[in-house]
Amino acid sequence: MMKLAIENNPYFEISELELFQKKTSYTVDTITKLREIYPKNSAELYFLMGMDNVNQLHLWKRPEKLLQICTVVAFERPGMVFHPSIEEYSSRINICNVPLLELSSTDIRDRVKNKKTIRYLVPSEVEDYINKHNLYR
Repeated sequence: MMKLAIENNPYFEISELELFQKKTSYTVDTITKLREIYPKNSAELYFLMGMDNVNQLHLWKRPEKLLQICTVVAFERPGMVFHPSIEEYSSRINICNVPLLELSSTDIRDRVKNKKTIRYLVPSEVEDYINKHNLYR
C-alpha cells in the first residue's frame, strides 16, 4: 500500500533497510545507513516527527548523532512546547507549523470496518487496494 501511495511522487522512495532486521531498529542507526547510501554532498536527509516525540528525544539512542547527520523537522502539536529535558537540542530542530489533521491508521481501519468512507484520507490507489482485498472488515 505504501508503494501505491507514493508511486506518482518522484520525491519519495521506499527503503526496506529495517524490514528484515533481526535486531531492534533505532532511528539513528537507520539514518546512519541512509547517510552511507546517500552521502551529504548528494542528498539532504530529513527526519520528520511530531512535537510529542521531540520531547522524548533525550531518551532516544544517540540523539546528538541523529541531529548531526540529518535535519530534524518537528510538527507542532496544539499546546506542546519544548520540554526542558531537550532544551539543549531545540536550536537544531526545525519547527514546522502545519494544519493539524487528527488521523491515524487505527482510525482508517475502524472507518473501513464500520463501512465509512476513507476517501480523501488515503490516496485513491490505496483505497482501491483495501476494497479489492477486503481488508480491515
